[in-house]
Amino acid sequence: MEVTRVCDLARLAGREVVLQGWVYNRTDKGKLCFLLLRDGSGFAQCVAFKGDLSIALFDQIIRLPQESAVRVKGIVREDKRAPGIPGGYEVSIQDLEVDSHAQSVVHLACARNCDGCSTRMARPEWLHRHGHAHPHAGRSRGHYNAF
Repeated sequence: MEVTRVCDLARLAGREVVLQGWVYNRTDKGKLCFLLLRDGSGFAQCVAFKGDLSIALFDQIIRLPQESAVRVKGIVREDKRAPGIPGGYEVSIQDLEVDSHAQSVVHLACARNCDGCSTRMARPEWLHRHGHAHPHAGRSRGHYNAF
């Protein structure tokens, strides 16, 4: 089956697709797991429901670290609440293949000694929200090397 780009999901509601990309974020809610998958064209929410998948597959999904490269097969559903770029559509996961299992996200201790602060390299929006520059950006060297 041909790989679909995230930006094309809106015109494929109700159809089966295969997305290929990287796990940007994962949220576990017991019997549900939400993967925010990114490719070169945007972000899409993919939903795994424990009752629809084998135990082994659901267990694999809930343990996927950020930046793992995956292929997701599923049905596109319109849902105005679904986050993404473009938003409003999500993919109900039927199958998932891991192309490359990423290492766990690296946590860096904050030199500013913020209360319980640890910065996650894979989440630049979190860093900016908490007043940090992204660790890969050149302007952050002063922050981490100041102490």
